[in-house]
Amino acid sequence: MHTPKTRGRVSVPTLFRTSFALCTTLALVAQTGHAAESRVRLAYARKPGAEVCQDESSFRTQLTAKLGYEAITTEEGTRVLRVTFTRRAGGFRGLLELRDAAGKILGSRSLDSNERDCRELLSALVVAAAISVDPSSIAGGPRVPRDQGKTDRTRNAASDAEPIRTNRATTYIAVDAAILLALGTEPGPTVGGTLGVALGRHPWSLKGELRLDASTSTKTISTSPTPRFSGISGTLFGGTVVPCYQTGFLRGCAALLLGGLSLTGGSTTSLTSTTRFFAAAGPRVEAALPIGRAAGLFLRAELLINLIRTDAFVDGVSMWHVPPVSGSIGIGGDLQFALKDATR
Repeated sequence: MHTPKTRGRVSVPTLFRTSFALCTTLALVAQTGHAAESRVRLAYARKPGAEVCQDESSFRTQLTAKLGYEAITTEEGTRVLRVTFTRRAGGFRGLLELRDAAGKILGSRSLDSNERDCRELLSALVVAAAISVDPSSIAGGPRVPRDQGKTDRTRNAASDAEPIRTNRATTYIAVDAAILLALGTEPGPTVGGTLGVALGRHPWSLKGELRLDASTSTKTISTSPTPRFSGISGTLFGGTVVPCYQTGFLRGCAALLLGGLSLTGGSTTSLTSTTRFFAAAGPRVEAALPIGRAAGLFLRAELLINLIRTDAFVDGVSMWHVPPVSGSIGIGGDLQFALKDATR
């Protein structure tokens, strides 16, 4: 009998809301000519970059709990369940394949996740595997192997068809820190740093950020009629409001920076200090790279329009003025903490 093949890809965050329907397709495939079989050999792999995903023993434990018995065997001549995790831009990909003893693909499913770990992805693949290995796990409860003498049918189909539940965080709080190389906010190129706290619900987030740049200066030296030094130095400090939208590993943001520009200017004969209001706004782009269950790195590029143009004078001479635009590039890290778990 010809067995239809199923192939495709599903993207998180709707992974768990749709996995039940997707896995049913595998179940129908598995039922075609294999309804009596409930044992498979397991081929489990974590490709380079996906080593943080759970190991084979975790998969087997969850699959056994889902089915109610140990379905993994080493016997030759049985179907093969192939599970593969790979790293992709912004997250991970899980591939599930069911093959017959001759190696022919009976069904396959690819699932993508934008999460920083593989817990959700693993749970979805376990459900898909349970249904494809033993379709009775969706239609009438876990099946007890034939060598136990009888089949347990205590669970009804309605209870088995309940929505899949997961602990995937949909609402989170994140803290981050970054170092910057900035130009256009002070009299010369400078380095700075930011500390931020964000509240998010994928794909949106809103962050408040504190910024402090190191002091930098511009200098002139005159030798006529007498040796004379004059210059201006500045230090930027302030806060930034940053709403962002994330797709894959990229975040597109809008930044509004409000703060103060502390200017100190003078010469060998005089020295003055003042603080001026500073405001700038513009786009920001970040590339995020998850490196663990809750941690990640990011690269940042920002281009701001300076809304207030300040001039700095020393002895009546303009030494520096705020340019029309400013920008920065930086690198940072963040930690994410769940505030709310999804129940579907």
